[in-house]
Amino acid sequence: MGLLDKLFGKTNAKALQKQNAQPAGQGAEHLRRAIGTADDGLKVIFSQGRKIVSGSGEVYIKIQEELEKVVQLYPENPYYRYLLADAKINAGLRETGREEIIKIAREHPGFVEAEGFAQAASKGLNWSSPFHYPRWNATMNSLPEGMIPFDTQNCLPLTIFREGDRRIVSFVGNIQRRSLGSNFRPDLRTTLKLNFMKTPFASIVGVYVLIDTDPREPYTSEQLINIESYSKNSTRIDALDEDVGYFVIQLLASQPYTYVVINDFQQGVFFNRKLEISGNLASHLNDVVSKIRKLDLRQQEDIASLQKANQYYFDHFSIDGIRF
Repeated sequence: MGLLDKLFGKTNAKALQKQNAQPAGQGAEHLRRAIGTADDGLKVIFSQGRKIVSGSGEVYIKIQEELEKVVQLYPENPYYRYLLADAKINAGLRETGREEIIKIAREHPGFVEAEGFAQAASKGLNWSSPFHYPRWNATMNSLPEGMIPFDTQNCLPLTIFREGDRRIVSFVGNIQRRSLGSNFRPDLRTTLKLNFMKTPFASIVGVYVLIDTDPREPYTSEQLINIESYSKNSTRIDALDEDVGYFVIQLLASQPYTYVVINDFQQGVFFNRKLEISGNLASHLNDVVSKIRKLDLRQQEDIASLQKANQYYFDHFSIDGIRF
């Protein structure tokens, strides 16, 4: 049993239902105002590969005020209690917000946002606010300012956006549109596959995005994610960086949907798929998460062990086995 399961218990469907519940009536209106304040008052850009968030304390106070009204109407909803505590942290009430999130984590096993914050804090890792990510939705056709994804044909790396009040773990890459064939369409069937492997050196998850460009050989993106360790050389590493996939994969599985976004340097975004995480896909992701939660997140002893783990994975698993 891993540390998360020891501290908080096992994740469950009820926890996900509570996390993804949406308010109605007056609650929905106060939430809309909080989101609007974030949209208007917070700016998230990328510069030299680094995320930069700017906004005044007054913005966070306004977000806090609206979320307090949501929580008054929905006092049992852990997600909006979590958002309120997060807003308090950003508004300067750091210890109050921190204690509330840790309390939520203990009360609601399987609520990844709160659990992740609590465990990250215990290890000195930063846990970014859901509001500290660039906005995204299904209608957008250009990437956020300064975002330059890897220019690689066979990888759509994990990226985090914000849609409304939610952080959304997504997949974004740069690929020349013509390389995907003349029959490529924005409505092509798309799915995700994950493969967990415990190597002699470290545990790895292979993350695969499949797009049905060819029935015999669909486009398949591959990314190997380190899920067991984080760099000991950084004192302020973000627990949600892809280099700390332990949390990111759990967040992905807890979401109701994800985005698969492909950008062409010349044409801009030409594929923006909102992919529901339900049914067999949700079961598949949660099966991988059950294995991740048995691990204990630790500091990375040396980069060589991770390199060996990646090579072991490539030697013992073939992408040819990944299909719809």
